[in-house]
Amino acid sequence: MRHAGWPQAIRHFSFAGGSSAPSLDNNKCAFGATLTSPGGAADPPCNIRTYGSPSYACRIASSPPKLHHDVPHWVESGALFHVRVALDRQCEQRPLTEPTLGRSILDSARFYQEKQRWHITLFQLMPDHIHALLSFAVDQAMSRVIGDWKHFHAYMHATKWQEGYFDHRLRDDERGEQLLIKMAYIRRNPVVAGLCAKVEDWPWIIDPFA
Repeated sequence: MRHAGWPQAIRHFSFAGGSSAPSLDNNKCAFGATLTSPGGAADPPCNIRTYGSPSYACRIASSPPKLHHDVPHWVESGALFHVRVALDRQCEQRPLTEPTLGRSILDSARFYQEKQRWHITLFQLMPDHIHALLSFAVDQAMSRVIGDWKHFHAYMHATKWQEGYFDHRLRDDERGEQLLIKMAYIRRNPVVAGLCAKVEDWPWIIDPFA
């Protein structure tokens, strides 16, 4: 399911300001992955391809262990989503990382987890959008949960959101090494955007696996 005019195939990573990921040298990406074709041969240097380009696969060069993603009993089995929510860029408004607003957003994300509306694997603020890896309760519709959460901040903080949201349900083959790569990409967004020097310097994140 895709919303708000996102293209059918997301063919490269995008960062704040609309820039693409830098070209790769020697088929390596910044967090230790090697780009390979389905036959196993390394591709020539190119931009990072993500889930919108199924003919490519990222393999972690050092073959790290699987991420142990234990979820509560109330979460739908096997349902993990990459969700992206963005501000309406046509409206002048304060960034999501403004301290008062940023703290409120992260507090509300934790509150939703406490109330079993979603379960957080990763939740990160950028100035004009949010990246989150979320699971949802069996009896909760994702669209209703996200809609309620956006409405709360629209009412409390006059936040003007882009209509809808983007979501991608992670397949079974995206749960191990692919999930580690996706989490590393999300964590590195502020560094790539020049907002901080190191991943660990970024305060606007809920990261249970850090």
